[in-house]
Amino acid sequence: MSSILSKGKDVTEAINLALEILDTTREEIDIEIIDPGKKKAFGLGNKPAVVKVTKLSKVSMSLETKQTKTKEPETKELVKKKTEMLQAELDLKSIFDETTLFDGITIDDNTIDPIQHSTAPFIQDKKIDVESLNGKVWVKDGIIQCKDDERSFPIIVIPDDISAYLNEQQVFGSILIKEKDSIRVLVENIVQDTTWEIEVDTRGTQALLRVTPGFTRYRTLEDQEPARKITFSIAESVEVKNTLNKNDILNELKQMGIVYGINYIELELACHATEPSVFQIAKALLPIEGTNGQFVGRINVNEYKHQPQERSDGTVDFRESQQISIVEEGFVIGDVIPPVPGKPGMNVKGEPLEPAPVFPIYLKPDKSVFYLEAEGQVIATESGRPKIDKQGLMVRVSVVPKLYHSGDVDLSTGNIRFIGDVEITGSVEENMIVEAEGDLFIHESVNNAKLSSGQSLYIKQNLIASEVTAGKSNLVLSELAQMIGELKDKLQTIIFAIEQLYETPSFKKSDFSVMGLSSLLRILMERKFNSFQPQVKKLITTINLAREFLGQEWIELSERCQKTFLFIHPDIVRSTEDLQELYRSMDDLYHISIVPTQEQVSVSANYALNCRIYSSGDISIIQGCYNSNLHAGGMLHVKGYVLGGTIFAGGGANIAEVGSKAGIRTKIIVPINQSIVIGVAMEDTVIQIGKRVYQFPITTYNVSAKIDKQGEILIHS
Repeated sequence: MSSILSKGKDVTEAINLALEILDTTREEIDIEIIDPGKKKAFGLGNKPAVVKVTKLSKVSMSLETKQTKTKEPETKELVKKKTEMLQAELDLKSIFDETTLFDGITIDDNTIDPIQHSTAPFIQDKKIDVESLNGKVWVKDGIIQCKDDERSFPIIVIPDDISAYLNEQQVFGSILIKEKDSIRVLVENIVQDTTWEIEVDTRGTQALLRVTPGFTRYRTLEDQEPARKITFSIAESVEVKNTLNKNDILNELKQMGIVYGINYIELELACHATEPSVFQIAKALLPIEGTNGQFVGRINVNEYKHQPQERSDGTVDFRESQQISIVEEGFVIGDVIPPVPGKPGMNVKGEPLEPAPVFPIYLKPDKSVFYLEAEGQVIATESGRPKIDKQGLMVRVSVVPKLYHSGDVDLSTGNIRFIGDVEITGSVEENMIVEAEGDLFIHESVNNAKLSSGQSLYIKQNLIASEVTAGKSNLVLSELAQMIGELKDKLQTIIFAIEQLYETPSFKKSDFSVMGLSSLLRILMERKFNSFQPQVKKLITTINLAREFLGQEWIELSERCQKTFLFIHPDIVRSTEDLQELYRSMDDLYHISIVPTQEQVSVSANYALNCRIYSSGDISIIQGCYNSNLHAGGMLHVKGYVLGGTIFAGGGANIAEVGSKAGIRTKIIVPINQSIVIGVAMEDTVIQIGKRVYQFPITTYNVSAKIDKQGEILIHS
């Protein structure tokens, strides 16, 4: 028998080398392991394996065969498997016996950063297939680990938001690593302090505390299974740390002078907030608002304002549309109620919080009534229908007579103009005019005529080729309120400009005391405020055209504006105080006229053909409207169809059917804050809401249109 000692990096390699030398097979040798060898961390100073291999003689082999004939012979595969298992067990023992790493690397269990490179196994409590870790990298408990392989190197990928260092040099992107490399990953926790602030509104009605709690965001390197290539990722956990202290808040409130209405419960909640929040920590005692003066009628002057009722067969019942209240001479129409002032409150700084000012009504009785001021009563001096017009704080009270006309209005009767109500039992024929300062009621049709009423207008049957106006006085007042609102604001700017000029060295105040402001005012309107005079002219023209509907205060304003801004009379304007007085007069008229009239004005008809209809209130058409232009200050109701023409409805439109298959152009317009409801909108029907326009491409049913939050037309159907 011949024996040799063989060395290799492991037992398998040493045995294979001996087989080559002896030129034999595993079945013909006896193996004795002298030294299994030893692997050190990261391959530093490995110890080779040593085996003694003896080639058996034929006699020995025969003897051994006899001694073991009861045993089943081992195949090549079985011998190879046993050898590999033996080598793996020896390698595993070598790894677990290893207790030292390479010099210079220390791990502190209490420190998160830096994260170091290690060769510790990924799973400590399970049996490991060491060969399977070759050429792989992994992360366990925040520690980066890898194992070399002759054929490939493990790769780590470093994202942009992670700082990593390889052998003390910062690296980026994809990096090849070895067991001997030193790898550090810097992971820093993020700490955010609690922030807070107190806000108080201008009136001191409340104090708001805005709190953003602090936090610590803990960041660690995420564990990853062994792989040839891994991408680092960070795991995060957040711990809220609200450090807000109630005493700090109270000290800040004290410094801000906030002493009233402090809510201590809200303070506690704020100190325990876990997310950004707003707390009302102080609240004022709000004032009790008062009421303006009022006029309270002792009779219901609007009882007659019933809308005509449609019967089941489609006809209209006008019989109940007029139930007129009548007063006799000496009857008390109503009472003037004085304003009731409010009660002050207290803001969060302990200061009085005043209620809004209150104002008395501005009563304008005409010659048909008498105001008994001591008793606060308005008494009728004539018999007729009481009329109460309310425009803001302005209240006009009168007794309106009534004209009852039997039969038609034609060439034989002449035109009708009456200062009160007018009721006509017949028709109004071609080219005739009927004007009523009160209500106008016509039992039959109107053909190619002109109708005007100060209030509501009722046509029992049809309107054909006629012009109709209802509530003209209300329209005028609304237009005047808008005009005077713009003018008074510009006048205030002019006054401010003059006062600024007073302060400049180029102007001497003494000069104006001699020549007045007329020259300066003229220059300012020509060069700086060149749109002011045209607006004044428009105001004066509007007032003059509606003198019969307006009170004396409007006439006086018109004359004063003409002398001041058009004639620029030097005796009228000698100082800014004169302009201030004119401004106050404009402001008073504006405030008593700005609120829309409370009395309902309307136009009602069965059918309209080729007509122009204006109402400062609602318009109601029962059967339909063909090729007509309608303007309603309020709502438009059409239970039938609208075919052709342009319709404007200030309070929105509700129409059963619009347009035709023949493509006749029909347009419905409402303000931006209103809506349009249509049962059937034919193809090519146009709707306009504010400045937005939409044309229906096909026939659409059950349409509801309005402007959405983005300023576009939103259509539901």
